[in-house]
Amino acid sequence: MAGLESVFSAEPVQRIGWALLHSLWQAAGAAGVLSVVLLALRRSSANARYVAACVALAIMAALPTATALWWRAPRVPGAPPAPGHTPSRPTGIGRPRRPVGRRDVSGGEEFS
Repeated sequence: MAGLESVFSAEPVQRIGWALLHSLWQAAGAAGVLSVVLLALRRSSANARYVAACVALAIMAALPTATALWWRAPRVPGAPPAPGHTPSRPTGIGRPRRPVGRRDVSGGEEFS
């Protein structure tokens, strides 16, 4: 079972899953735009309406693919960084910086 979990938690599988989920609202949006276009083309020829519907169908097919290529897996707190990821600065080193020239509300002293 552990092997199956490692296969389904891989980033490509997550990309496909999220792309399929996002394709629901993306296709609905494309269908909504198509309905407005078809309304505007109602007095046009059938060929013009057919081309508009084919373009919308092509967009509906391309959007999940584009989403899968663009989407990045969300970072889970406590999880190790993705392979090949180098943080810009080491984490956990140093202390948080305070703003310069502002007064501390609790004590009234200047920060330095």
